[in-house]
Parts: sequence; C-alpha cells; structure tokens
Amino acid sequence: MIFKRPYAFLIKYFKVINFIIALLFIYIGYKSYNIMNFFNEYVTNNYSGNFYRNFYMEYISPITILAFILLIILIGIVLWLFIFKKKPLKMYLISIIYYFILLIFFNIVKSLMINMETNVITAELSRNYRDISMILLIPQ
Repeated sequence: MIFKRPYAFLIKYFKVINFIIALLFIYIGYKSYNIMNFFNEYVTNNYSGNFYRNFYMEYISPITILAFILLIILIGIVLWLFIFKKKPLKMYLISIIYYFILLIFFNIVKSLMINMETNVITAELSRNYRDISMILLIPQ
C-alpha cells in the first residue's frame, strides 16, 4: 500500500506523523534546555566542574542524534507531501532548516564537551555557548 499510493498513506496517517514530530520536538527541546542549564551552571560555578569521562553523553547521546535525524526525515516527508499537494509549506520549511542548524550546534557542543574533559575552556567561550544555546532554545 505504501509503495502503490504513498500520498494516500501519508494523508491517512498525517495526524500520527505530526504527533510523532511533536514528541520529537519536546524531546529535543528538553535536551536543548539541559545544555543551556549546563553552560549556565558552568558560568555560575566560576568555570569549574567535575567532568568525568564521556560526561557529554548525559546531554547529547546517540539517541538525541537519532531523534534529530528522524525528525528531519519526518518533516521532510511532510514537506514533500505539501509540495505535491501545493499546500502552504513555510512552517515545515522553517522547521527543517532550524532543526538542521540545531543539529550542527549540538555536534559543536559535543566536541566542546569532549574537549572540556581534558582542557579548561575560557570564560568568554562558555558564556558565548550559554547565550547561543539560550537563543536557540527560544524558538522551540
């Protein structure tokens, strides 16, 4: 059925797909909030912390990256359907761009956190990441 009539399948399960997208929005929003809190506490604690090996997994796990990929794919599918049906697609297009940018930011933060296991980052850099994460959290 999916291969014969993909649009009919997407239209039939449109609400379910949007519900899954909403759940992924909530999960990624929660992870974004945790990252913002991490940098906020790091700044509050005078740029010190107990960073154990692979501590970044609490904030950015493989499940989080998988959620991003699944979210981008699902939004892309709905976007494809909207293009085919000639419906307004501005919100889905903005969402896919936003979450792609957020995925890039999460990967940069992950590499920074891996670096923090062995090196101390500057106060200015940590405040910058805190502010950027706060700015990226607001649209969610």
